[in-house]
Amino acid sequence: KQDKLYQKHERIYDAFSRFDGNHDGTISKEEFLTTIDGLNVGMDRMTAERLVGEIDLNSDGVINYYEFVNALEHSGMEGLQ
Repeated sequence: KQDKLYQKHERIYDAFSRFDGNHDGTISKEEFLTTIDGLNVGMDRMTAERLVGEIDLNSDGVINYYEFVNALEHSGMEGLQ
């Protein structure tokens, strides 16, 4: 069971790292938008910008790791279970 938990957290951290382009420990709005564009998920810019605002719980303009994990857990992302 610990192996599954470790693997889940490793996948989440890997995903966070992909978004955190400059590796400063936070995801800026531009980093988020650039990564979303590169993933070709079909999300328009306005929707992506709104999503950044929803994920950024403390409204400091960036997404930290806690906020990223929180967003994934509340989105029901089955692939990370």
